[in-house]
Amino acid sequence: VVTAQPALKILPVPAFHSYDNRLVYELAIDFTNEGEPASYYTLVDAHTGAILYRANKVVHFNPGGTTLNINGTVYPTHPYNASSSVPLQYISVDAGSLYNTDENGFLVLPNGTTSATLTLEGPFGKVFTGQNGSTLQSFTANLVTGSNTLSFDPTSTLSHLSAYYHTNIVHDYMKSMLPGFTGLDFPINIRVERTDGNCNAFYNGGLNFYAQAGGCNPLSLVNDVVYHEYGHGISNVYYSANGTTFQNGGMGEGYSDVWAICITNNPVLGIGFNDTDPTVFVRNYDFQNGVQRKVYPQNLVGEVHSDGEIICGAWWDVALNLGSVDSMAALFTESLTGLANGPNGTEGQVYLDILIDALYADDNDANLNNGTPHVLAIANAFALHGITFLATANLAHTQVKEVPDFLPITIDAVLTNVNPAFSWTFAGVKCDYALNNSNVWSTLPMTSTNGIDYTVDIPGQPVGTVVKYYIYVEDINGIKSNVKPSGAEAVDPNIPYYIRVGYNLLMTDDFDVNIGNWSTGIPSDNATTGIWEYGVPVSTEVNGVTVQPNTQVTPGGSVCMYTGNAPAGATAGTNDVDGGFTTLELQGIDLSAYTNPAIEYYRWYSNDQGSTPGTDFWKVDISSDGGATYLPVENTRIADHSWRNVVIRVSDYITPSANVWMRFIAEDANAGSLIEALVDEFSVYDQAVAGIENVSPVEILNIFPNPADKNLTLNMKLNTSKGEIRVENVLGEIVYQESFNVVETVIHKTISTEAFSSGIYYLKIKGDKNIQTRKFVVSH
Repeated sequence: VVTAQPALKILPVPAFHSYDNRLVYELAIDFTNEGEPASYYTLVDAHTGAILYRANKVVHFNPGGTTLNINGTVYPTHPYNASSSVPLQYISVDAGSLYNTDENGFLVLPNGTTSATLTLEGPFGKVFTGQNGSTLQSFTANLVTGSNTLSFDPTSTLSHLSAYYHTNIVHDYMKSMLPGFTGLDFPINIRVERTDGNCNAFYNGGLNFYAQAGGCNPLSLVNDVVYHEYGHGISNVYYSANGTTFQNGGMGEGYSDVWAICITNNPVLGIGFNDTDPTVFVRNYDFQNGVQRKVYPQNLVGEVHSDGEIICGAWWDVALNLGSVDSMAALFTESLTGLANGPNGTEGQVYLDILIDALYADDNDANLNNGTPHVLAIANAFALHGITFLATANLAHTQVKEVPDFLPITIDAVLTNVNPAFSWTFAGVKCDYALNNSNVWSTLPMTSTNGIDYTVDIPGQPVGTVVKYYIYVEDINGIKSNVKPSGAEAVDPNIPYYIRVGYNLLMTDDFDVNIGNWSTGIPSDNATTGIWEYGVPVSTEVNGVTVQPNTQVTPGGSVCMYTGNAPAGATAGTNDVDGGFTTLELQGIDLSAYTNPAIEYYRWYSNDQGSTPGTDFWKVDISSDGGATYLPVENTRIADHSWRNVVIRVSDYITPSANVWMRFIAEDANAGSLIEALVDEFSVYDQAVAGIENVSPVEILNIFPNPADKNLTLNMKLNTSKGEIRVENVLGEIVYQESFNVVETVIHKTISTEAFSSGIYYLKIKGDKNIQTRKFVVSH
């Protein structure tokens, strides 16, 4: 008999560093259990229906009976928190007949029972020792009439008991969320204290945990590791029970993390992994405290644990947006019915399918086109990890780097591979831009006549302006995807593209031929390895991600500045920045005679591939007083595994002087960080004389035919002592190049396009003071 109170009550549930206040209904559930009356006071979540609390109000007095209370000492969380004696759930009891304790370790035996054999097994798990052990932990106890409190402590280790206890915790939680799923309602094998490896745990149809070795605790002692490994079983068996095979490794690792987080309400997993350091963890999704999100596709590296952080992070952000882990958990488990699936290498589509399944789970009228009750919370959470309706589309763009003053700045892009199933979510391609060091961004919609090629003109700007911009695809929810350059739109942004307006190049340190007054190291530096060096960089990789390249920027060059080389064949962490700061400094730049100087440099920075990703800073500072005081130019934790240029107007930071210094600082401030940085092509510009004629020594008059088949003819006006004609494809690859040296003439030039593949190309005419670009199409 169930009796419900109509009034809603508030139940504060402990959460991570806080309390989660839930609306609950009070229920009284009265029934008979094996002849014994029971009356459970029960609190049920008003939104999800989950049971949050229950207690039996019937207290038995049974002077002629025998009761058992079975307990054992476990680590409720991990070895750096205190152990505790807890009731052991569902323990097997042989007292002439076979029984099991309830979820509270309690059992009533028939009158007259005098002994029983207790075994560390139950209907959902049984514990063995080592990789080949076949004997279960058990003991026989003499019983007295009345209450008997018995402990497994004398016969079992903390590893045995913790693994058993937490296996039942995760099983019962899974059943509360998937009550109709019976595929794991059997005694799964739990193997602890294995000695054929260390520092790990795994699922192979059963749960497996290594003994303490190699600097690691037994992971059977860490609650969320047990939940994670059991989560693999949930994924594999649930999919099998629904007629398919679970395939994707990244999704599997991410979903196992989600199950753990749903139970613990804690985004930090695996504390207790290290046997000497309580601060070491396995994975961290605590984005509210500075952890950097992993984003598709730039953080997809082909290693399943790393790739799984993308999808688990998306679900954790759903919990943050909904304000409740339990609400996320209800949505997560409901979305499993969609059976999102796909082999390794198809994460883009699999993660998109998960987003769709989440929205179907949230939908209340069988119509996604009109949204769902929590569409923004869900879609925005997934978008933070690059998972959007349009994530699998491809937006191609070649950066514009320099333009004359006051002419419109044409930005072109090519959009392909838009999934027709989600074309209804497409709201357009857009360009955001800002001027100089301002953080006020303007948005321009890009237009298209064919649905593939998009273009927009940023308004022409005065001579001596630096324009920043990025482009992206936007969906109907206002969510940006396919951002170029990646991460430029984020709250903690990556650097955008930069355009110099009306600037003349006056000096370059390319480190191959020209090099100024550079020095490595200052007295306050404390890094022990990865010190700045000058030379040819050696490439190192982690999980297919290049953390230090063997390339630099200067065409035909080979040398740059970098933070230490690893010996050929060594691991990526060899001679990376360790132990503190390392500084690269350029001294004595004389800008006193410049009108409006600008500085450009290229840099590469990696801080996201160690065990504490995204926690260390890259800093660039500038000084007008010979290094006595500095002001920040860059101070970022955002990695960019590519050569990127940064352009600044000096006067936006300091007053140009005869003794300008700059410094570049790479830091390693956190254990487990993997830090690499490189600098090349440091250049100084000054603004040209205002006016189109003064900054346009080259001018494209026209090009034809467009589209071109066999030939492209161009008419150009030249007033320069040197220059170059270049044709690039949409990937920025040079397919044609020719130098010239003429003055005050109009040239007619024909370029053969027969060898070009059909597609979009950019014709670039570069003089000694400016560059002009035109887009054309080759169609054979």
